[in-house]
Amino acid sequence: MNERAIKRLCDARLACDRVLELAENETLETYAASDMRRWAIERQLEVIGEALGVAVREDDIVSQLIPETRFMVGIEKQDFSWL
Repeated sequence: MNERAIKRLCDARLACDRVLELAENETLETYAASDMRRWAIERQLEVIGEALGVAVREDDIVSQLIPETRFMVGIEKQDFSWL
């Protein structure tokens, strides 16, 4: 795997860790009530989608090794306002 793809996967992993940290001990109600926390989590989901999209374009092996990338790529275009 090339270095640029690895870097993007590391970016996605870091964003995943941030989502877990931000969502720890949250309920849907507390999540919805906090604009700042909601924005932060949604931004990290966007970072994940963007990073995985670049990683897949940089190296085809990424989508073979992590088939779930096709579900996450494009998440930055999703509308989370319904939450």
